[in-house]
Amino acid sequence: MKLRITEDAKNILVLSDMPQVRKMMEDLKEDDGLNEYAQMAARLASGTNETFEILKATASIAKNCRVWNAYTEDSKTLDVWLGIYAFNAYYGFYKIGIYLTDIWKIGDPEQNEIVKSQMYIQEYKREGK
Repeated sequence: MKLRITEDAKNILVLSDMPQVRKMMEDLKEDDGLNEYAQMAARLASGTNETFEILKATASIAKNCRVWNAYTEDSKTLDVWLGIYAFNAYYGFYKIGIYLTDIWKIGDPEQNEIVKSQMYIQEYKREGK
């Protein structure tokens, strides 16, 4: 997975974060599960188990106040923000934002509701669906 550092992230990252950011980027380079993570997020957002066409999925370095050292022993509140555009002909179009650490929690129905409440979800459906 290729991680980006966005302009917004440059405003919140400090110089002391950079060694951990580089380590995260190196470690996650081998993780090619971005499309799978995007499918999981789209299914959770839609409340279905359907397959979505992933139109675009990006991963960028971010900070998340709900995590502590999730990636390395000194990564503190660093996390990965996934930006996802997903489409299903029946369920519609979804614009989703979710942290990678939240994706890792998907599976337990009780956790799913908590994760869904913390996601950014914009959905566009046809009338009557």
